[in-house]
Amino acid sequence: QQQQQQQQQQQPFPNLNNQQFPTNNNMVPQQQPMPNVKYPNNQQYPNNQQYPNNNNSNMIPRKSPVESIPGANRNYLHGISNSQRISPPGGKVDKDLNELFEHNLAWREEKLREDPHFFDTLGGIHSPNYFWIGCSDARVPANEIIGEDAGSVFVVRNVANLVVNTDFNLMAALQYAVDALKIPHIIVCGHYECGGVRAAVEGKDHFPPLENWLRNIRDVYRLHKDELNALSDPEARHRRLVELNVIEQCINLSKTGVVQRRRVHTYKNKGENAYTTPRIHACVFDPKTGYMTRLKVNFREYFEDLHDLYDLYTVDDDDNNSGQPDNKVAATKQNFL
Repeated sequence: QQQQQQQQQQQPFPNLNNQQFPTNNNMVPQQQPMPNVKYPNNQQYPNNQQYPNNNNSNMIPRKSPVESIPGANRNYLHGISNSQRISPPGGKVDKDLNELFEHNLAWREEKLREDPHFFDTLGGIHSPNYFWIGCSDARVPANEIIGEDAGSVFVVRNVANLVVNTDFNLMAALQYAVDALKIPHIIVCGHYECGGVRAAVEGKDHFPPLENWLRNIRDVYRLHKDELNALSDPEARHRRLVELNVIEQCINLSKTGVVQRRRVHTYKNKGENAYTTPRIHACVFDPKTGYMTRLKVNFREYFEDLHDLYDLYTVDDDDNNSGQPDNKVAATKQNFL
């Protein structure tokens, strides 16, 4: 018993190493309870603290999980806002990341106060509404800038929010989002002050694999060279390149078989869907103002001369009851309707 007490004092946080994630559509192993840590409704908390047995209560613990952890900062329990909890960018960070675990427990308590069943819902069926393709930049957190809580946004991020057909990480996530999760909206969100976009036009070798990746942005510049070179202000040129990069990545999405196939299905089965999906949205976030804006772009114009190259599917008009069975509608043309 003395040895166990010494171990608890030496280990300020619950052991998370053996935790398994909740079951999601039978695709991952069943969740196993962590040592000394369980969840609401008569289940165990650190140091055996219990929530009261009352299904209609707010389930406030007799003793906070944060207070039960040796060395934890109790200030997080007394009305400190998220902005006050966040570590300043570039600031000193604890080598053991203890503050992050404190933030996690405080966040968890806050969620339970707002909704006692929040984690019951979160641990249930994974059914997000949005597939977010964004930049890895730490200033562009997907959920936060669009006011969405955990569970609603399926996210892939990389340097400069690129959609590259050899990126198996993104392509696998795209297939899962469209085919399995059937997410109706895909958001490609770039941002001004993008380091990747700036680096791509510096005219120097950044060495592989980063150099290989940035070359995709140079290709965007090449496609729109006349428009960009006409801008004498370097900052205006940067902002426009950010926007054009987002547009080109949206076009890259529309070229994929998985997007075209799903759009043909939903187009032909309008009884199942209010509109053809997935819809693709081109957006840009400005970290200096906090605004996310939708880019005004006519994608039909971009595809006017590209149907013969990129159409993988066509739709007979008789499938949508137009009465003209010989007229075929290109899947890419339908992609942004």
